[in-house]
Amino acid sequence: MVKVVVNGNQKLLSIKIEREAVNPEDISMLEDMVLSAVRQAMSKAEEVSNAEYQKISGGLFPGMKSK
Repeated sequence: MVKVVVNGNQKLLSIKIEREAVNPEDISMLEDMVLSAVRQAMSKAEEVSNAEYQKISGGLFPGMKSK
């Protein structure tokens, strides 16, 4: 119901919210869904960034995280 797009530089690019997710009687649920979607997108972006870094570095620095 909430889609968040984050790039590999941890920049928030977009947020899309389906009409069905908007209930004026329960704004806190929508806030929780947005927060969860942002956290998931940030985590996925970090995973992809780290995987690409490992490819570029040839695995010379295993476990190193990009920030």
